[in-house]
Amino acid sequence: MELSIQRVDRAIVLTLNGQLTISTADQYNRELARALEPAKKDGVFVLQIGHTSHLTSSGIKCLFETERRCVDEGIVFGIVCESEGVTSVLELTGIPNYIPVRKTLTELHSHFRFHGKT
Repeated sequence: MELSIQRVDRAIVLTLNGQLTISTADQYNRELARALEPAKKDGVFVLQIGHTSHLTSSGIKCLFETERRCVDEGIVFGIVCESEGVTSVLELTGIPNYIPVRKTLTELHSHFRFHGKT
């Protein structure tokens, strides 16, 4: 799994490429902690799921835990997912009922602006 952190406008974006499984969850959580520090100041955190081929129940758990951490810190959280397969898994697990999921960062920013979150 490859993870990278960058700032895009007012958002801190953690890009994930690879698999989010039980064997990569610790690495994800370490990078998430690093990404959430600046997001506390700016108030917006985005997980960009790029070339991800595998998302297990452990990965879904990581996403729900990320949402809980963001709520606890007062950070707006959304997911950008480019993969149709992973988007289907997110929809089947109900993630979009709790976390906004969009295909592009521009769409997610529009969603946040529409709902007064940025």
